[in-house]
Amino acid sequence: MKSISTKLFLALLSLTALVLVATLLLARWSFDYGFLDYLNNKQQQRINNMAEDIAVHYADNDGQWTDSFRRSYRRIYFKWFPGPSERPPRPNPNRPRPDRHVNAPEELNHQVEDQAEGSHKQIAEGSYSAEGTHKEIRNQRVEEGRPLRLGPGGGFRRRGSRRGLNEEPIAVFDSQGNVLAGNHEQVLGKEVLTAPIIYLDKVVGEVRVMKQVKLNSGVESSFSIQQNKASLFIAILSFILAGIASWLLARMLLAPIYKTNNTIGSLVKGEYSTRLTVTRDDELGQLMLDVNRLSETLQQNQLSRKRWLADISHELRTPVTVLSGEIEAVLDGIRPLDQDSIESFNHEVTRLKRLIDDLYQLSLSDIGGLRYEFRSTNLKELFEMIIGQYQSQLKQANLELLTDFADNVNVDADPSRLEQLFTNLLNNSLAYTDAPGKLKISLSKKDDMAIIRFNDSAPSVQESKFEEIFEPLYREDSSRQRSKSGGGLGLTISQNIVKAHQGDIEVKRSSLGGLEFVIRLPIKRLS
Repeated sequence: MKSISTKLFLALLSLTALVLVATLLLARWSFDYGFLDYLNNKQQQRINNMAEDIAVHYADNDGQWTDSFRRSYRRIYFKWFPGPSERPPRPNPNRPRPDRHVNAPEELNHQVEDQAEGSHKQIAEGSYSAEGTHKEIRNQRVEEGRPLRLGPGGGFRRRGSRRGLNEEPIAVFDSQGNVLAGNHEQVLGKEVLTAPIIYLDKVVGEVRVMKQVKLNSGVESSFSIQQNKASLFIAILSFILAGIASWLLARMLLAPIYKTNNTIGSLVKGEYSTRLTVTRDDELGQLMLDVNRLSETLQQNQLSRKRWLADISHELRTPVTVLSGEIEAVLDGIRPLDQDSIESFNHEVTRLKRLIDDLYQLSLSDIGGLRYEFRSTNLKELFEMIIGQYQSQLKQANLELLTDFADNVNVDADPSRLEQLFTNLLNNSLAYTDAPGKLKISLSKKDDMAIIRFNDSAPSVQESKFEEIFEPLYREDSSRQRSKSGGGLGLTISQNIVKAHQGDIEVKRSSLGGLEFVIRLPIKRLS
């Protein structure tokens, strides 16, 4: 089975390869078409210049196309479409001929005259009917200052123009579309580039050259092949660099995941003190922070469970120890078995029973096992009923009760559970408020919430301990000794009841000097 690092590496590499191939293909396509556009633009510029020179010739001949245009066309053609430089042809041993460049007019005259006197006399007399005599052509090229090469049989031609003129797919047409010069067979019916010949703001002709749609010449093909090789080399090099970058990136991305995985493994083993060092501020950093919070929560739950077991054992041991001691005293004859002893036994058993009942109620509320029957409940009427039952206890505890109840505050709730909630809060005030003291209970309505407040007088609790008040068996006194009875589970059960009614409860420092419990219950419970 492949690891996630291998999968991520292959995924990154595949994506990089796909993008690289697509980029290179698009680059090659762009280069090919761009290079062809460059060649065609260059060709267009040439025929534009050629059209301007032909227009000058047309103007020199008084706006007429004359027979001399063919000779001028050759000159103009070679001016803008020079042939490639070539090496001199190898001499034929069977037919020796001169093969050297002649640049000086005097040397050229001697060479031509010597050859004209020999076997080429007929050529000198005028065998070039289309171009004039040999001497006229020679003088014309000398006047133009163009280098000459002696050809086979004493002929001569322009250097670098071995291929014939008609090989270029270019031709000149007049305004009626008649061919004036050039290789019109390769132009007609083809996609061409055109350049108008303008004389006195009128188009008198047109130069046409076949548009290049593919690389034809050897130089162009060689350049394209060279670019293909360069692109292939770049692709291979880029792929190698992408592989290295993908491997490093995969390791960098997965490093925090590996650390998080190891930490989770430690949590599974029960090592809740393990923490991650967070140095990132992205999603992976948030994940590591969440794992640290989970570790802290599990550690706190572990400590709470240990403290819970210690608290339960302590709460159970106290009445059992007292009851066991009294029974042993009776059995040993130290204490007589009378009505006082039986009442003492009953007190400890009742205390033990109450603790067991509280534990049972707490366990049910924690797992959601408490049954709730919701209906519309008038809170003012419920409070008046409960207070009527506690009048004697309040008087005995020397607590002054103050009430402020708003009318018509009805909530969708379970009356029996709310009675249990309010009773627990009353018992808490009775147990922990010094006499003489005060207890103020208020009921109000704000928006869609019913607000209930329990305020009692001193003593209070440190603000840092407010959140711990709702923990099971919480005591502010670490010695866990107190004179009041109770298991310390009432507030925890009360908090669970409030949550079951989709409300919330919080504790504050009271203006009377003790604690203020604020309960918010929705008027209409969400189903």
